[in-house]
Amino acid sequence: MRRSSCLLVAMVIVMMPLGGGPNFASGSSQHQWGTAYLYWQGRLTGTYVSTPSPYFSQEITLRSKATATFWAAGWLWQGESVGAYLGLQTSGSLNFNGDSQEIAIFSVWDATAARTANPKTVCRPFSGEGIGFSCRHPIPIETGRKYRMKASTYANDSGQWISASIETDGPELEYQLGSILLPKSNLSAGTIYNFIEYFGEQRPCNDVQDSTAMFGSPTSGEGGRLGFGSLSIPSKICANAAADSPPTGTPGSVLLRFGGAMQLPSTTTTTTTVLPSTTTTLPTRTLSGKRCQRVGALRKLGNKTYICKKTSKQLTWRVQT
Repeated sequence: MRRSSCLLVAMVIVMMPLGGGPNFASGSSQHQWGTAYLYWQGRLTGTYVSTPSPYFSQEITLRSKATATFWAAGWLWQGESVGAYLGLQTSGSLNFNGDSQEIAIFSVWDATAARTANPKTVCRPFSGEGIGFSCRHPIPIETGRKYRMKASTYANDSGQWISASIETDGPELEYQLGSILLPKSNLSAGTIYNFIEYFGEQRPCNDVQDSTAMFGSPTSGEGGRLGFGSLSIPSKICANAAADSPPTGTPGSVLLRFGGAMQLPSTTTTTTTVLPSTTTTLPTRTLSGKRCQRVGALRKLGNKTYICKKTSKQLTWRVQT
């Protein structure tokens, strides 16, 4: 599993990976690792009670798909150098053994436990690039499809649990990625970011596959959309990258252009692309009878609210009355 950390000093962003750094080939025309980051202004806060409450939500739409690529949303805890991320990965390892397939991944650093009710989700501890827990689930990754990254949080005597899922407009409406435990409580995130990362075989800078994606404004647990902050590209990474973004501090979608044969300039959009509300991101169709993961979970679809109930054989969605 790859992970990059960030160090913010005097408003200058310097990017460097954990675990010894990337293995650069000699010269500047070849590389094995490349990334570009988007930063957002604002904080993530949640209601730390015994029932799950919204913490983070963001929509990602791939414009181009590439192998060995990671499209992610993440954050660092306030005052900490570690945090969490979730996203989509091609050529990923579901079973932590080097297998290669398309997966959704959710990782939390310094975590002490993880759990999932989904038999397709694999949760295990990791080390080598920090320590923590990671949960992974197979998922088809397609261009043009909207993927909404969602996280919720709740607290108990053990600490703070972070749960993650990905909603799509595909045949399977939701992918549950499990819950991961931090031994601390009342954490808020002060650095919120996205990245596109290439981690495949060495290739010339202008031969990195195009993996452009649209990132919508993240939404905090309090319901407010975060404003765009900045684009950051590590100085020693030669993959082409640019962003079409709203003005700094303004909520709106950002097109992060990564890879491809030409380095194009970044642009500032004159009109922002605002995400639809979180209650209308799914197509208007019924959830009744479809399987769900947690008794009591609620989902709004169209003008109806569904609740997860236990039937004689399994958990299914039912219209809440």
